[in-house]
Amino acid sequence: MTQSHAMNAGTSGPFDAIIIGSGLGGLISGALLAQAGKRVQLLERHDKFGGAATNFKRRDLQVEVSLCLLDGLDAMDFKTPVFHKLGLFDSVSFVSTKIFYNLRHPLLGEDFVMPCGFKEAIDACILRFPRHEKGIRTYFSTIRKLRNTKNNLFLNQLQTGNTPLKELADAYRCGLRGEGDEHPSTHPLTDNPTDALMRAKKISMSRFLQSLFGDDEAIKFALCANVCFFTSNLDTMSIFEFALSQASYHYGVYYVHRGSQKLSDSLVEIIRDAGGETWNRREVTRILVHEGRAVGVEHRQAAIIGSPKAVKHVDTQSSYAKLILGNATPGAIKNLLPKPFNDIFFNVYDGIPAQTSIWTIYLGFNRKPSHYGVRHYGQFIYPRWLDSMKKYKDSCEVMGQTPGSRVPPFMFCDYSQLDEMITADGQCLGILNWIDLLGNWHPMEEEIYERRKEQWLDVLINALDQAFPGIKESIVYREMATPRTVRAYLNDPEGVVHGFEDPELMKLGKTFRHGPMTNIDGLLLASSFAFLGPGYSKAILAGTVAADQAFRELQKN
Repeated sequence: MTQSHAMNAGTSGPFDAIIIGSGLGGLISGALLAQAGKRVQLLERHDKFGGAATNFKRRDLQVEVSLCLLDGLDAMDFKTPVFHKLGLFDSVSFVSTKIFYNLRHPLLGEDFVMPCGFKEAIDACILRFPRHEKGIRTYFSTIRKLRNTKNNLFLNQLQTGNTPLKELADAYRCGLRGEGDEHPSTHPLTDNPTDALMRAKKISMSRFLQSLFGDDEAIKFALCANVCFFTSNLDTMSIFEFALSQASYHYGVYYVHRGSQKLSDSLVEIIRDAGGETWNRREVTRILVHEGRAVGVEHRQAAIIGSPKAVKHVDTQSSYAKLILGNATPGAIKNLLPKPFNDIFFNVYDGIPAQTSIWTIYLGFNRKPSHYGVRHYGQFIYPRWLDSMKKYKDSCEVMGQTPGSRVPPFMFCDYSQLDEMITADGQCLGILNWIDLLGNWHPMEEEIYERRKEQWLDVLINALDQAFPGIKESIVYREMATPRTVRAYLNDPEGVVHGFEDPELMKLGKTFRHGPMTNIDGLLLASSFAFLGPGYSKAILAGTVAADQAFRELQKN
């Protein structure tokens, strides 16, 4: 699956679409296009397909790079008809975690367990915080209806064009019909769905939570323990963007059986089975522009990322296509475009802040963490100093300080809770992660960088051991990735994983261009940066919308 194909120098094509990068956005768009009979070429610089949705091996341990939780997969989730159309439910199994997360915070006293399912979550929250029953019901009703309203508008968008994705709308509408009083045309603020979304975009998360719960930070943390992976600033994130992801998690929380590489490889197979070309270890060095239109790419043999060995025979080739789909960050795509088209392309994205990056610690255990009191797959461990959600902004700066001066919060994922990735000799995988900034690690001399990582490994493993006494005795493997690692492996200049933040764009004097269209004819954006907000679902949405737009563009020619 990951063997690089031999290619001769020269040219290839014309293709209907060339896709730069094989993250989930690129793979989804490529699979949908190829399945519909379009000629697709996918180019990936890494030796594996999948971008951040990949696995790697350390000794006999299978390590998940990034994917912790996949949301939704219910009848109202836009991913559901897309996955059905591609046959992914037949080739890939999705394992339910049953519990959304467990939160340990000094403000709470005892741990708080957030279950999956809206009714179960509401009941658990009311039981723990009975005086906030009215606010709890309003919170869940609002995020649920906002999510369904947005998904209904997405459905309408697919129906407006005569493309192969129009049929997805019918399948999606069938799921919506079973919702009763939760039909997406209604909203507690208004009966007009578009108006509801516009109003919600102007309400920040901090303002929304304050209106419901006042200064009670404990219930805010309990409801939104994972919000750090959406934003580090609740003053600028709208309730609209938050609701799209958070409500979806309450419909279902899943992990890909045997790792996210299985999902990525299945999408690669769909492209190949439909006659598409998929090339790994091919680095795109330039997007070719003719008379103002993107018409192709230049690409060459790439070295294995992280390997000191250089490529002995660098063969450069040009590929041509009617459309180019960039499954990458706007900053990375800008660097591939010649002047002045790079500035023309980047103008609409310049100044819009990206999501924070993340640090990740991969741990191999020779004994299941449950032996040390770990009860659930996803554990959030919060320190005493993080006593207000406003301090999320501070938590992403901790790694830039002297190791140990202040311990950051972290999420601990115990994959053995799902019986996933347990080796023949009983070793199992655990991951710690939290938000971070590239500036905490770069620029920094390599020797200092490696020493700083080892220091933080000691500090954070000790923090894990404090939460679950004795657990560090079972650690047989450890490794840390930083935003600097993300920048190297995902080719993002800012070391970002998820996409753009949801800032107060009006204060920036800018209007964010949602969707795949760019300022360069023939060039579409097929990554999570096509939309505001984080997550793998946004990448899948971007790939779906990019494919739909590609069909429309190809119909014109």
